[in-house]
Amino acid sequence: RLNKKYNIDCLRRFQRNAETVEDLINIARSIYYNKAIQQSSTKIHNVQQTLAINQEDIPNDVLGEYKLGRILGKSKRYQASAKILQQVVETQPEFYLAWYHLALAYDGLEELDKAETAFNTAIKLENSKQLNDPRIYNAYGMFLLKQEKYKEAAEQFKKEKRLKSASQSMLN
Repeated sequence: RLNKKYNIDCLRRFQRNAETVEDLINIARSIYYNKAIQQSSTKIHNVQQTLAINQEDIPNDVLGEYKLGRILGKSKRYQASAKILQQVVETQPEFYLAWYHLALAYDGLEELDKAETAFNTAIKLENSKQLNDPRIYNAYGMFLLKQEKYKEAAEQFKKEKRLKSASQSMLN
């Protein structure tokens, strides 16, 4: 049952380390906890995104448009995504996630100047709210890397790594 529930090879680990049923439970919890920590950065960013949206106090209709623009961008329908997200940032200019996804849409359209502006706006807003969202720095680093701006890209990747390390240390 533990193998099915936690997707771990219980038998080998338990045979070597467990002497009682309580030992088995503690080992299973430990293994599950370590696995959860590995997956936690994704969960942290989802929580951060939710907190960011809640902090912004975005009206439901604008939030719906943002989500639609984000989905269109993920499905590589960049033109439609950019159009919708541009309207979102016009009505909610402090909404950093909308700027971030707008930058991704412009990058997909290869409108590099607009993408650069949107990335910088997203980073400025994210910094002012101290949300520590490493995704922005990774995406901006990849954007700069494609333009062969290696030094600037490396700086963004270092910021991303620092933020990920900080969020991991908060869990420990």
